[in-house]
Amino acid sequence: MLLRHESEQNVLIDNATGDLPYRATRDGVYNYTLDDDVWRLKYLLVDDYVVTNDYFNNLDNNHTHYFYQQNQFEEYLFCGRLYYRVKQIRSFDRRNTTAAHFTFVGGLNPGATTEIFRELAYREPVNITSDNVQHEMPGSTDMDYLVPATMALIDAINDHEKTVSSRQYILKELKPNFWNEADGGAQGISDYCIKRSF
Repeated sequence: MLLRHESEQNVLIDNATGDLPYRATRDGVYNYTLDDDVWRLKYLLVDDYVVTNDYFNNLDNNHTHYFYQQNQFEEYLFCGRLYYRVKQIRSFDRRNTTAAHFTFVGGLNPGATTEIFRELAYREPVNITSDNVQHEMPGSTDMDYLVPATMALIDAINDHEKTVSSRQYILKELKPNFWNEADGGAQGISDYCIKRSF
């Protein structure tokens, strides 16, 4: 509950390129399941050259794409770089054992692609299922946030009437304070920010 958050340090990055990872698509396939480490797909993006250079209209006859109309995109700036957001998708968060997934809607056929669509997705925190699983909270914050959150949940187990108030305490008080601290590093740079190569 504390670490699921739309923050730059939680964005999944392709380690080989340092950029947002590509999503392969298939012609006539509209539904896609995301990897297990994805909590939320924020947007499906394309690089600016795809829109501005009329990329799809210039492909040869061996490639089929139905994705070229200007009104299917919207400018989106991420980490100082211009992308275009695909407007015709609907995404669904990861829920327990159900993986995050998304669907192309409005009759938009993505075609067969491997290097067109990029995922702006947030990672799923490590699920603590036993004493052997190490939590991911930064060491300087575990006593301030992790311990009080854990105590609130344990208290709710003993008194079910406290379940809602415990969750509210974690989500409305502890979580915002944790992320304010995490995002408020020296000179406005997050203490835990993953540096981008672009």
